[in-house]
Amino acid sequence: MKRSKKIAEGLLTKSPPGDTFIVLLNTPAGGLKYLATTTNGNHEAALKLIRKIKMPHEKWSRDIFQSREYDNFTDFGLRDPATVSQSLKALQNQQLQQERWRYQNQVKGYTQSLGQLKYALSMISKPKIVYLISEGIAKGAFRSDLSEKEGNWGKNYSALLKPEKTAKDDAIPLNMLMYKYLMDVVKAINYGGSVLYTINPVRIKTDDENVGDMSLRTMAGESGGRHFAGSNIDTVIKEVKKNTAAYYELVFSVKGVPDDRMRVDVQCKRPGVVINTLTHSEREKPYLGMEPLKKKLFALDVVNGGSWSRIAGKVVHIPLASRKIMKDEKSGKTYTRVSVLVPKLMQAKALDIFSLWVGRDTGQVDIKLINRVVGNNVSLQFERRNNGDVYVVMVEPNDVYCVYSQIK
Repeated sequence: MKRSKKIAEGLLTKSPPGDTFIVLLNTPAGGLKYLATTTNGNHEAALKLIRKIKMPHEKWSRDIFQSREYDNFTDFGLRDPATVSQSLKALQNQQLQQERWRYQNQVKGYTQSLGQLKYALSMISKPKIVYLISEGIAKGAFRSDLSEKEGNWGKNYSALLKPEKTAKDDAIPLNMLMYKYLMDVVKAINYGGSVLYTINPVRIKTDDENVGDMSLRTMAGESGGRHFAGSNIDTVIKEVKKNTAAYYELVFSVKGVPDDRMRVDVQCKRPGVVINTLTHSEREKPYLGMEPLKKKLFALDVVNGGSWSRIAGKVVHIPLASRKIMKDEKSGKTYTRVSVLVPKLMQAKALDIFSLWVGRDTGQVDIKLINRVVGNNVSLQFERRNNGDVYVVMVEPNDVYCVYSQIK
């Protein structure tokens, strides 16, 4: 963790002033958590939050000798020694399988939450790179057999791209489900228009049974990005910044009717040039086919003046019809009740209505979505909160006609 923090701090402090960083924390139990956004070289708030990060509490162990069942099985005054030996072996296998399943569920949750970056990345029209500072996923998680062989659990017999062999030359096949989790992360980040750079902060040992470097190399390579590792943190940071110092934007049109998903292959004829570019691309889904989370990001993009807000003739800013401030005597909270006029072409239809609160200093966002058939106006009530801007966004899902207003 200490080395990870130093790498993160180095990327922030040694970056050009024009770079913008969004700092997030991803843990198996806690999922993806937003920490801070840095702009114009102002990284102090993010650095303070990074320094406060502690190791997550969720830990798991293969030490079955601490189990109550083990104590019962080894009570030789109650059981025959031969029975004890067989029962203990069965217990070992059972617990190893349970721990494998538990660990694989942790990996599933970790990769799924990391894949949620796809939605946020798709909102950023500028060139972007995702830096994943992680020790990766232990090799043992990628073994497909659940019948554990003595001495082999977690060893380096779990190559991700092709099976390795044990000392007895019996191949252990790849767990394709676990490999799919990695590829889901790769595709999600690519479909968000970004490349994945993985940075391993651990001092890698080739004989370390828990080394996760292989998973990091696989994800970086498959995404079109780069993998960095090494004992010298300053060298790693320097290599990362050197590799991301320059870029080109390539624009192309697809002949005929494009598929929803495409694989991208960029080549250069100049000798010695290494190209890092996303390997997958995805067509934007129409609003009606978006998931609720993507719809919320659509509304946020509209009020922030993003790419979706520039849909010609379909996104319109309208004034509030009325605004009234009220105080609840019981709770002591203050509310703002507003009325928003609905354009004729949106009346008598079921609209997606969003209420958004955007923190001025933190960039934190709170978005609520309801779907309601409306008349000629809509009345909404919001709790008044300090240091933030409040917006109302209404979207007609079929024609994607959209109106929004800021509540002041």
